[in-house]
Amino acid sequence: MHRKKPFYTEVFNVRPDNFNPRTAIAALYVLHNEELLLLLRADTRPEGAFWGVPGGTIEHDELPEYAAYRELVEETGIALEPGSLISVGELYIRKPRVDFIYHAYSITLAARPSIVLSSEHKDYTWVSHDQMRTVCLLGGAYEAYEWWRGQTGRK
Repeated sequence: MHRKKPFYTEVFNVRPDNFNPRTAIAALYVLHNEELLLLLRADTRPEGAFWGVPGGTIEHDELPEYAAYRELVEETGIALEPGSLISVGELYIRKPRVDFIYHAYSITLAARPSIVLSSEHKDYTWVSHDQMRTVCLLGGAYEAYEWWRGQTGRK
């Protein structure tokens, strides 16, 4: 069976030359018992049928942290207390038709929450570090994950 590939993506730790971001994204790495929450994009979405962490476009005049909270609620139904996220940093991402800034946040939850998916996604899963290489991730998602691991001191 032929499996479609995600968009070609470049991930940079430092803003590259000729980088022209048209948007910014807030992404949230949600952990429970050392497992990461991943969402499967709906087939109708760009890069549909690929997995990624909760997140989305930062709205005009919205702070990246608030976008992370908002996207998490919209995509999963999980509401967090303000001030509970850890800012991990920024990456600079280039896809075929767009450059964007990727603001990453992290949180570890004591209890596994119930998930209520939006129409943007069709499934969710919790994966261990060892399972991450076996998941069909969005373009650049594995590189961002490895960067996140390094930033947060995870082994």
